[in-house]
Amino acid sequence: MPMPELLRVLSRQRRRDAALDSKVNGCATKQKIVRVILAPGQRNDCSLVEAMLGPIGGVTVIANKAFDIDLFRNDLAARGCTAVIPSKDNRRHPKKLNKAAYRWRHGVENVFSG
Repeated sequence: MPMPELLRVLSRQRRRDAALDSKVNGCATKQKIVRVILAPGQRNDCSLVEAMLGPIGGVTVIANKAFDIDLFRNDLAARGCTAVIPSKDNRRHPKKLNKAAYRWRHGVENVFSG
């Protein structure tokens, strides 16, 4: 499957002296970093969504389970975006996941780690 036009939402925590110190949140599109936000480690991932995404529309958004909330999914749908987000284990009615598109998450995540 060719790489879709996508926006990957990433959240990583940095550990320092066994305490959560900071969190790097970012977006990438087609192997290019679009936006990076540094936040306190205790901050909820979803509180930074609006700042991370900005005025995007009509793309495929790949995110991890931390972003599986109805408010985020509805916002993406209103923007004309396709959400590729695995459902949390506690979701009563799990959403379908496009596994072929979700595989691209690894490659885009390497942009941030390498």
